[in-house]
Amino acid sequence: MKAEREKRASILESEGERQSSINVAEGEKQARVLAAEAEKSEQILKAEGEANAIIAVANAKAEALEKVGAAANTQDGQKAVQLDLAEQAIAAKQAIARDSSVVLLSDSQTNASNVVAEAMTIVNRLNDVQVKNDAP
Repeated sequence: MKAEREKRASILESEGERQSSINVAEGEKQARVLAAEAEKSEQILKAEGEANAIIAVANAKAEALEKVGAAANTQDGQKAVQLDLAEQAIAAKQAIARDSSVVLLSDSQTNASNVVAEAMTIVNRLNDVQVKNDAP
């Protein structure tokens, strides 16, 4: 009888250890699944946030371009565009001169007034093309 009780106790103990191992393995499996789901959700939320930021920047740029375009469509706006182009041309030439040890430019291109005149000529030509395209 004692041997039978010891046998049953041994069986019950091994069944308990088996069930314990199964429970631990299932717990680890669920933990990995939950961690993977959490990472997936985090990646989705991050991507959605980045997408929303890109859309917001694009909308802001579009709105700014519309305002600049409307302002540039006036006579004063054209003068402002010409001034901005002249400033950008001068800044570009200054950057080239600052970053380069040798700059070869023709005499007419080194004079700031010629740079401004060149930029204004380009703007005027673009305006003439636009007027011709807009004419019925």
